[in-house]
Amino acid sequence: MSLMLLAGVSIAATVVFWNRILEWVQDSLLPWFHTNLPSLAPYVEGAFVALDHLVVSAKRAAFAAWNYIRSFLLKATVYFEKRSSGWLRRTISYVRRSLEPNAPVYKKTEEQEVPYEELPGDIREQMLRSGRNSPAIDATRARDEEFIRMGMVHG
Repeated sequence: MSLMLLAGVSIAATVVFWNRILEWVQDSLLPWFHTNLPSLAPYVEGAFVALDHLVVSAKRAAFAAWNYIRSFLLKATVYFEKRSSGWLRRTISYVRRSLEPNAPVYKKTEEQEVPYEELPGDIREQMLRSGRNSPAIDATRARDEEFIRMGMVHG
């Protein structure tokens, strides 16, 4: 499980920072190969071209999926509450079941007990710095901002 989590985090970080990675490849890595190992340079270039196709496809697919979800999900907020037995993660979502103009909006609440180690790092940091025991995350805004940072905007 830990290896799968590490792989997932690595892939996510690669996707998020792909533009910076490519800048480094173009500014440093490829020139180094062209100077020091010119026979391998075309293979390194080809590998990054293939990776670029995969990363861009993954970003587009994730963005399309998020846009589809966002058309139904109006807002989702995740609250964390300290309990005597651990932590409660409460997610409150406001969703509509259809895209009709007057479609009713439903409030959905999900609760799950989680150990401290599974709380998001920014939440643990916020609690340690401020002493608050009931922090919250606006999950829809956080995801929207993540796509904006990747240069993708809702259309």
